[in-house]
Amino acid sequence: MFTLLVATLFPGLVLIALLVVHARMVNGSTIWARTIHTANTAQPATTTRGSWCGPS
Repeated sequence: MFTLLVATLFPGLVLIALLVVHARMVNGSTIWARTIHTANTAQPATTTRGSWCGPS
């Protein structure tokens, strides 16, 4: 059940994060460091989700 919840919520959160990043990128150039940080933190979450979906 928790796996299903994460699988449905995670894409929405990623989409919101991308929209926020895009909006800030338009506003200022300081977002580049945050974009890289977001990409680094988002990758483990994706692989973790992939392994969660595997067994179930």
